[in-house]
Formats: sequence, structure tokens, C-alpha cells
Amino acid sequence: MTKNEFGDVSISAYGSAFAVGSGNTVTNSNQSVPELVELTEKLLAALDDHEINHEKKAEIVEAVAAINENANKSKPNKTLLKGMVDGLKGTMDVITKSPALIEAYAKWSDFIGSLL
Repeated sequence: MTKNEFGDVSISAYGSAFAVGSGNTVTNSNQSVPELVELTEKLLAALDDHEINHEKKAEIVEAVAAINENANKSKPNKTLLKGMVDGLKGTMDVITKSPALIEAYAKWSDFIGSLL
């Protein structure tokens, strides 16, 4: 065993790139983080229940998808992620009148913020 090998080590990395040394087994899953999937579903459901302009709703859905795509990368671009979240917050602040939508967005946004 060399200084970079640790025997029969098996490392599972969920949604991130993680490896120690060389010659080790690394299992990397690039699937969505389950909590993010759940929060996104709640946000989109609350958005569907809220009466806003169809074009604005489509923009928000597209922004959420882009943010989630970046957040699910093994190495998210935190600067880009923060910029997109901040931009979406401005839009949400203007259109949000529904308590359910406010709560769903806050939980989703807080989770994305924890990745920064």
C-alpha cells in the first residue's frame, strides 16, 4: 500500500466529486439532491396555483430549471448560482402575493443558498 492508497476503501459521493488518493473505488452519483427535488416540486406547484402572466410564469420556471441544473453539478458555479437566485428573488418579490408561494420560494431559496 502506498501513501495514496488506503486499502479496501470505497467512497460514495452523492452529487459531488470526492476522491482520496489513488487506486480507491469512488462511486459518484450526479442525481438531484432529493431535498432540492422536493422543494422544487412544491415551488412549481405553488407557482401553478398562483395567477400570473403566462410569459412571466414560463420565465420563472426556466430560471428555476437553470438554477437547479447548476446546483446539481458536481462543482456548481457559485457566482453564477448566486446571481441567478438574486435575479429570481427580484421577480418573486414583485409577483408574490400568495402565502403558499412565498413559503415555497423561501424554502427552495434557502436550500439553494446553503449550497453557496
